[in-house]
Amino acid sequence: MTTKAKKYEVTIFGNTYALVSDESYDRIVQSAERLDVLMNDIAEKSRTLDTKNIAILAALHIAHQLGSVENRIELEQEHHTKLIAQIDEELTAS
Repeated sequence: MTTKAKKYEVTIFGNTYALVSDESYDRIVQSAERLDVLMNDIAEKSRTLDTKNIAILAALHIAHQLGSVENRIELEQEHHTKLIAQIDEELTAS
């Protein structure tokens, strides 16, 4: 089943953006709010008011978080693979 794309408006860092997405309204708003909070936090802590630099720092932060999650998933998958191999060995040896 394909979800039809819908139009949304979100406000991030004081700017309103029109988006088209097949994601739910709640997911779009949640993502926009997380980005807005992150950009405002970066703006408060940095010495720059340049929106482009703040956006790049926010993107870098999000990319770092994504990389960390991907690494954890990979480690979990490796662990599960080892456990399955151990179980298979035990079952085969029986």
